Amino acid sequence: MFKDRRIYTNRRWFLYLLLLFIIATSLVLIDLPDNWWTSDVNKINSLRNQQNRLNIYVSIYPLYDLANKIGGNKVDLHLLIPNGEEVHSYKPSLQQQSRLLKTDLFLYNGVGLEPWGTKVAKLLQKKGIEVIKASEEVKLLKLENTYVHSHGQYDPHIWLDPINMQLIAKRVRDEFIDLDPENKREYQQNYKSYTKKIDILGQAYRATLTNRNRDYILVSHDAFRYLTNRYGLNQLSVTGVTLHEKPSPGALARLIERVRKDGLKYIFMKKLSNSRVAEVLAKETGLKILTLDPIIGLTEEEKENNADYFSIMSKNLKNLRKALVDEDE
Repeated sequence: MFKDRRIYTNRRWFLYLLLLFIIATSLVLIDLPDNWWTSDVNKINSLRNQQNRLNIYVSIYPLYDLANKIGGNKVDLHLLIPNGEEVHSYKPSLQQQSRLLKTDLFLYNGVGLEPWGTKVAKLLQKKGIEVIKASEEVKLLKLENTYVHSHGQYDPHIWLDPINMQLIAKRVRDEFIDLDPENKREYQQNYKSYTKKIDILGQAYRATLTNRNRDYILVSHDAFRYLTNRYGLNQLSVTGVTLHEKPSPGALARLIERVRKDGLKYIFMKKLSNSRVAEVLAKETGLKILTLDPIIGLTEEEKENNADYFSIMSKNLKNLRKALVDEDE
């Protein structure tokens, strides 16, 4: 008899728990929109995002900084290539690739800077995810034939021309508005603020470099073509786009001769550079070393000081002024 009573009690508890489960499940389903089962990846992502912010993945820092200034607190940004990593050889981890499938938009540079970029972009587009290839928004500049370039025939460092960043920002603004029209006004205001800063930066470069004493700068590697082209300068580079693209002995000898002939006093090297060839050249010719940052990423110190694209470009201008305007001071 007691055994039958225990069985009866257990059944009552089972039915009671089952009823609670059904009620809880029903409440969850009631809260979902009618199209909750859609296969559209972007709509699924918006359901996952509890704060209703766009989920954005960006390949490199300068584009990350741009997207951050346009999106503000309406987007969740993720930088694929960590600061300090070698951008030319970096490959996304399997975990990063998996997370990319849950994004609303993928922003990358192109022009071979991210060797994996095109393949990933095509995959995401097939999944219905928006992709912006920044290099499609600007006029590309060809590389010289001095080196064998792994990136192809065009220079990938498009962000070093402020006007290019303005063009890319417009595309980013438009895509954010398409994906999130409710916050259109904020994206537009952020874009106006960003382009105003770009205008001020460009004016500072033009005003400073107008009174320069020479037109050539010597750089450790071929990364500043867009910057020099915009402001009427010419760059002489020790290595190619990457530090692995080294000059032949003959090319190096001609470069030394050119430095001495033009009376150059400075060589520009990127921060934390380990270009042995550039260091030898500096020692051989008595050149002083200045930093010219290609803005691939931020150092820990820069992050602590809240550095961004604009502050680093301003530092670059200060060093350019020292080499081209105030060289005798």
